Amino acid sequence: MRELEPIPAGTDFYTVLGVPKRLDLDARALEESFYALSRRYHPDRFATAEPKARITSLEASAQINRAYKTLKSPWDRARYLVEMEGGSPAAAQPPQDLFEEILDLMESLGDLRQAIIEGEASEELGAHVHSIAKPFRDAYAATETRLQTLSQEWDGLADGDTAGRRAVVDRLAALLGERRYLQRVNEDVDAAFLGKPPSREH
Repeated sequence: MRELEPIPAGTDFYTVLGVPKRLDLDARALEESFYALSRRYHPDRFATAEPKARITSLEASAQINRAYKTLKSPWDRARYLVEMEGGSPAAAQPPQDLFEEILDLMESLGDLRQAIIEGEASEELGAHVHSIAKPFRDAYAATETRLQTLSQEWDGLADGDTAGRRAVVDRLAALLGERRYLQRVNEDVDAAFLGKPPSREH
């Protein structure tokens, strides 16, 4: 058996899987690359090999699995790319156009939660909460389209366009923060309809 080549520590996930550094990746090509590498480095193939080969197999398999788990998710991929480019996802925060609505929503969720606990919830109150929560639901759903748009912008950048890369990375970081916030809000809306407390403060 040919000597097993290790994957150097710190190798980025795109390089590990041999795919281009894009946000819009071909899911099938990514999967095929993952399975091919998994077969090559699978620890079962080296169970009776020399210790060096067994260690290389185990370490490489762990890298390959982490890389695939990250890159197969568009959102994890975006987060990873932001970090690769020296940025960091923005803190969870509401979209600017919904900033004023959040207090009204949180108050209404509190009213609904208390009414359910006391057995006094009404269809009218539930309908009111659904109504004021809808913009947040819609905003969360819209993050998918926004990610697709930014993915196309990133993948269309010319090599060496440092300013363009930074601009897209900054917008991706902000989008990741907004999405995380909206996800929390939607989780709290669902919890309120069950009479459960919010998972965290906003």
